[in-house]
Amino acid sequence: MGGYERVLVHYGSRAVLLVGFFLVRKLATRRERRDENAETTFTILNPNDVQLRNHRLVTLWNAASGSDDAAICPLIKDFMRENGNMILPEDIDSNMKELFCLDYTCSHLDHGSCGASLKLGLNVQNWFRSMMEASPSRFMEMDYIPALRGAVGCVASSIGASRGDVVPIRSATSAIDAVLRSVQLSEGDLYLTTSLTCPATRSCIVRQASLCGAAILEVALDKDTLQTKERILDSFRSALEAEKPRVKLAVVDHVCSFPPVLMPIQEIAALCHSAGAKVLVDGSNAVGGLPLKIPDLKVQFYTADLHKWFCSPKGAAFLWVDPREQADVKPVVTSHGCGLGFQQEFFWAGGDDMSAWMSVPAVLSVLKKLGLEKIRARNMRLLEYSVGLLCEKWDTPDVIGLDKDGVAMAAVRLPHSNRVSKSDSGAWAMHEVMRNDFNIEVPVIWWENAMWVRISVNLHNSPLEYKRLAQAIPKLQQRLMGLYSEDASSPNSSVQSPCVEDDRSKAPAVAGQHTWSGGQSTTARIPASSAHPVEIQGNSALARRGTN
Repeated sequence: MGGYERVLVHYGSRAVLLVGFFLVRKLATRRERRDENAETTFTILNPNDVQLRNHRLVTLWNAASGSDDAAICPLIKDFMRENGNMILPEDIDSNMKELFCLDYTCSHLDHGSCGASLKLGLNVQNWFRSMMEASPSRFMEMDYIPALRGAVGCVASSIGASRGDVVPIRSATSAIDAVLRSVQLSEGDLYLTTSLTCPATRSCIVRQASLCGAAILEVALDKDTLQTKERILDSFRSALEAEKPRVKLAVVDHVCSFPPVLMPIQEIAALCHSAGAKVLVDGSNAVGGLPLKIPDLKVQFYTADLHKWFCSPKGAAFLWVDPREQADVKPVVTSHGCGLGFQQEFFWAGGDDMSAWMSVPAVLSVLKKLGLEKIRARNMRLLEYSVGLLCEKWDTPDVIGLDKDGVAMAAVRLPHSNRVSKSDSGAWAMHEVMRNDFNIEVPVIWWENAMWVRISVNLHNSPLEYKRLAQAIPKLQQRLMGLYSEDASSPNSSVQSPCVEDDRSKAPAVAGQHTWSGGQSTTARIPASSAHPVEIQGNSALARRGTN
């Protein structure tokens, strides 16, 4: 190889190496840039640094300050103009059933169970629904918050509370669940409740206790204990003193579902506070039935459904929280109001229909027009008359809940009968036959080794309905003869147990649901031959069904 060729090879090879170096470097640079671009498509965020402020919702909230729902819906003004002379009859023989949507052929003596809605409230609810569906976006952005804030203001003034301490919610059970989740308990801590706590509340407590490792301290409230306030307080006192350091949250009914006894909430709260426990009160059977100033009760949390004694449409309840506890209380559903404050957290739970809440000012306007104190006085007079009538007809002295300071509910013991199974199943059987054969809605409960009925009184009731009940019970007990007996569970008995289906006939049956006795669930099976549904006209056809 000549000198020229050697020079060419020498420098050529270096040139190739140099070009290769630059090509590799260029490719590496492109890859680095591509990697840098890829990293900008996602970000890992620290939740403590995330800004949750919904500026649009803040603007809508501020714009709705001081709104008045009654001024939004014209149906309320129209009703008041047309019924300006509406007054509450003083005599108990008259009623105002025309204000309700109830079936006139049925005696509704169970107002304390599911309430009864005023026609005006349902009309106003439908008005809001029509507004919402006519222009959904406009309604949710322009009308939703003003209407809801106005309704909350009406309720707050009716319970003696500040508007800022009350939030709307769909049910008292949802409110109880929210408080239970917000008040943090640890393993070994205790929830305090009573043996009369309703099954829904009990279920909430059991589930939350199982999640956090806590246990449940149950105060036994029997018939003898409920006779006086002092005995009730002694039961709470002994339970709290025995487990004083461990009890963190007490869940108590203001008026028990059954028997309907008014609890001394202020005194119970003082006992709980001295033991270091907070207090949550379910006032569903108290709000509207009692004059209330909730802050004066000195509890931390208070909730109630409004469809009972406020007679609102179903789906309206409130939660009141002491201002010192509000920072820790969060709704079960987290939505647009997250991070905006106590009230805003609860006000906008996704696309929930809150039209029942928006109708509350309408029903309150009717009740206030009639006079809340006059309504309570009239209801208590009718309750006293009805209890006296039932005790005389049934020859029974046992009554629980007839309290001049309580709500218009009472439990009356039924006359003894060997024809009815002495159990929850027997109670449900009587309840079903009462509904299907006699067209009377009244709870029948097996409690303290006796059968009871719980009667309620409201504007839609009259003495004639309680006379029907007095006459129906002996007939009902006679009709159940041969179906349910004291020895129905005996292997040699020819009568089938209420909880056992007769395989010989394979007759269709009506399934029972939860009873009020001890939170237990039973199923009563009623042969089809024993049920003769009453023919009902108009919109009450659903009453022929054998379920609640």
